[in-house]
Amino acid sequence: MRGVSRFLAATWMAMALPGCGDSVVGVPVPDEPGEATLADFRTGPLVEPSAFSWIVLSTVRTDQSSQWDFAFALEVDGTAQLFPRASVLEQPSTAGLQIVNVSFEDLTVAPPSGYITDEPVTVQVGDVLAAVSRRQCGSFALVRYGKLEILDIDLIRGRLTFKQLANPNCENPNLVPGEAGEV
Repeated sequence: MRGVSRFLAATWMAMALPGCGDSVVGVPVPDEPGEATLADFRTGPLVEPSAFSWIVLSTVRTDQSSQWDFAFALEVDGTAQLFPRASVLEQPSTAGLQIVNVSFEDLTVAPPSGYITDEPVTVQVGDVLAAVSRRQCGSFALVRYGKLEILDIDLIRGRLTFKQLANPNCENPNLVPGEAGEV
């Protein structure tokens, strides 16, 4: 009986982790994109987030957590760059970005490959990017897919604003609002 209880507890814990059980349930992609603003991680105030996590769909302060997928910085010449996790932390990561040549609305399926994971991606207002998260859930090693569009780059204040939409179901590249899609 004790073995069954441990098995049930482990199963419940695995499903309770963010996103790990969602691919079984088939949670729909949100109907509306979210919006986020990041401060420059080199020169911005520490109290403002400079990174984003696809796993929790939220901005992250890099001084408080290493659980993020990409960070933002401005170069001296005003070039805006998004830094995938591995380009900053010197540890391998699947978190990556790629600029796509379609509108935010027309990006309905995340590409299966081609993500930049180990160097900064230069962006400008209007760019649309496909994204993949770092692997999550320990031994499950699952990723989430998302998309973002650069809405504003404030060179004076060192801020970047974007809209984003992600599929809450692990390993599912569907990015159509309101649909769970097939894996």
